Amino acid sequence: MDLTGGFPDYTQRLGHILFQRYGKERISLERLEEGYKEMLDELQMEFKVTLSRFDLKSGTYGDIILPMAYHKRASDVARDVNMPLSALPGYMDYLMRVGMVEKEKRGIYRLSDPVFNDWVKRMQVILHS
Repeated sequence: MDLTGGFPDYTQRLGHILFQRYGKERISLERLEEGYKEMLDELQMEFKVTLSRFDLKSGTYGDIILPMAYHKRASDVARDVNMPLSALPGYMDYLMRVGMVEKEKRGIYRLSDPVFNDWVKRMQVILHS
């Protein structure tokens, strides 16, 4: 549940991958991690479409979403996207309204979807390798 954040769709997808690969065999942590990586690969196109929809509204949304996989502090996100901190709340309000971002407390935010968060991190590692 930690990997999928309890999202039923992801839990079901991961379970399906693991069952197809291993049937009723014991699922080790290593196998679980392999299945999770496979699920991220399968979700790649969906996540790219999600990100591109935000970019169509304004490229700034994508610029904000990507560093949020690493930073929770609004000030760190604003610094990463080279934006004044005072300009960030308007973007964050929209991202919260559409369910992409959750506010933990004043000035602290996170991506709502832990699997999307992991995918963003994985794609950034691949792009910077």
